[in-house]
Amino acid sequence: MNDIINNNPATKALPFVIWTLQRTGGTNLTQRLVDRSDLTCVQHEPFNPGRLYGHITEQWIASHDESALVKEIQEIAAQRVLIKHCVEIVPWTVSCALANATVSLGYQHLFLYRKNARDRLLSLHFARETGVWGPNMKQGVDENTEVQAIAVDKLIAHEHKSIGLLQRVWQHLVSQGVRPLALSYEELYRVNPEQAVETLLPVLKALGLSKNENNDSSFAMEVIGKGDQGTRDKYQSIPGISELESALQHTLCFDPVINEVVLNIKAEILPKWVLKAQIDTMPHSLIAGQSFDLGGLVVVNTDAPQKLTLCLENNGNESAIDWGKPSPKMAKLYPENPQAAKARFKTDKLCFAENDKITIYLKDDSGKRYILFTLAELPR
Repeated sequence: MNDIINNNPATKALPFVIWTLQRTGGTNLTQRLVDRSDLTCVQHEPFNPGRLYGHITEQWIASHDESALVKEIQEIAAQRVLIKHCVEIVPWTVSCALANATVSLGYQHLFLYRKNARDRLLSLHFARETGVWGPNMKQGVDENTEVQAIAVDKLIAHEHKSIGLLQRVWQHLVSQGVRPLALSYEELYRVNPEQAVETLLPVLKALGLSKNENNDSSFAMEVIGKGDQGTRDKYQSIPGISELESALQHTLCFDPVINEVVLNIKAEILPKWVLKAQIDTMPHSLIAGQSFDLGGLVVVNTDAPQKLTLCLENNGNESAIDWGKPSPKMAKLYPENPQAAKARFKTDKLCFAENDKITIYLKDDSGKRYILFTLAELPR
């Protein structure tokens, strides 16, 4: 990990919308993200009929007055509130108005979804049959509760509609220049904890909820440790599971369009005492918001300033790069230079978000910077 030299205070929390489907398994994650923010969260799924803003949805259904719908949702979004929204519960026009209003006000957008539709649909069927929803589901279900057989055709039709709406919101946001974030349930709760933490940390940064490395990692571990409601074992006895699994083989899944970023490396004019500087370890392209590794070589002459530190700056944060790893090739190329034998550098878990710029430079003990490289997104 990088040693923080000059870390900015906690990033400013941004308003965000979590777009999802019922029974995705994101209630705990949503609540933890909300608790970490200093912004106000309204009731989850507030536009559902019967909820906080359900009257807005009901008025739209009754009148189809789009101007009134847009005005009311714009006023809500202007309060910079945090919103969790299930797209399959309300008409598309309501979701579209919410997307437009929040885009215009600079909200972040996080999609929570399931790669395995089977588990979500079984959970949905189970909740409908038992009438027990939310994080207390396990405690609210009697061990002797019998669940009726799955109506496979109805569940598959529901899945088609739901995935179509979630995909439509994603594409609508992308068409407006937004780069949404996406997390699957499986990425957090079906992998080892280290992988899950690595997946979640860039999301904290993108939402303005990052504090410091240790705090963020501890927070992520707490989230991961409280994911399941523990009812999956009850699903196995529901009649119709095999028929559902067979039908799902021919059903499309939600597929977030990859926010691919191609980084352009600009090599700056080097001081005469820098003999060689290159980046040789970096992905050709990466996904915005996901971490990546960066490595290379820096060889300096004996007349270089003393006590040099190799640093990078990204999004206002300056970090030291681990520089001084063995490089047999450079040792052979510069046999009279002892530093060349330890010219290799590496830094991991870098995160590149939209409009970021990464600067890599040497810094002497007076604080003077000697810029080596600038990394920025290659214009499309």
